Order: sequence, then C-alpha cells, then structure tokens
Amino acid sequence: MARKPSVILTPAEKKAATSSAKDAVKAAKQALAAADKSRKQLEKDHATAIKASDKSLAALRKDLTNAEASYNALSPPKAVESPTATPAG
Repeated sequence: MARKPSVILTPAEKKAATSSAKDAVKAAKQALAAADKSRKQLEKDHATAIKASDKSLAALRKDLTNAEASYNALSPPKAVESPTATPAG
C-alpha cells in the first residue's frame, strides 16, 4: 500500500483551511443544537397531547358507565330459566 503523498501548505493556506474547518465544526454544532431543541419541543408537545387524550378517554369512560347504569336501571336483565325447572301447568 502506497503512502499518501504529503501536502505542504503555506501559512496562508493552512490558516484558510483551519478557518474553514472551524466554521464547519461551528455550523455542525449549531445544527445539532437546533435539532436537539426541536426534539425536546416535540417530546413536550407529545406529552401534552397524551395527557389531553387520557383525560378525554377517562371522561368518555365515565359517560359510558353512567349511560349503562341508566339503561340497566330502566330495563333490568331478564331472569334466566333453569333447565331443570318444571313447566307450570
């Protein structure tokens, strides 16, 4: 395997390359920070939506229980005939 040839930079070229690399690192850090902030906001919004959904479901379950209780009070279940009972008559 051949060795990669050395690149000799002048002081001005080295300064420009270093500055360019620093700018790239700075831009990457800013992009990462923005994405991290966005992710945290999404997680917060998701938690709020879940909490609202849970509250809504609890209220709907309570309404269903009340409606079933009202229905059962108005029409009680019919008695089940025993298979061993003798018919009247």
